[in-house]
Amino acid sequence: MNDAALQLAHDFFDAVCRADTDFLEKAYATDAVIWHNTDQTEKTAAASIDTIRWLVDNVANFRYENIRTMPTPNGFVRLHICRGTHKSTGRELCVPVACIAEVRNGRIARFEEYFDSLQGAADIPLTSGR
Repeated sequence: MNDAALQLAHDFFDAVCRADTDFLEKAYATDAVIWHNTDQTEKTAAASIDTIRWLVDNVANFRYENIRTMPTPNGFVRLHICRGTHKSTGRELCVPVACIAEVRNGRIARFEEYFDSLQGAADIPLTSGR
């Protein structure tokens, strides 16, 4: 599980940077739950993918830096800094993030994302109406 989960983590975040929503739809389990500490609500994979689409549309040169990924017994933990430039304002995005993923049958079943709301919630909308 550990090697497969680490590969899934690498492929998943690489797909986010490429806005490969087809891959992301396949990477999430059909009943995946995505949770953020800033609003403490559970969302669907579709809502998460909507946020990724927003990133592509609104943040130039979106990327992850200072990446550390560690396996867990049932998935992975990933630490990184989200970076990019807001297209509309030119403001730099710099949000340290911690992610915990539970992997089931090779797909992400639960994804928890933790970041300082002062650094991220104003920069990245986490709700999409789904």
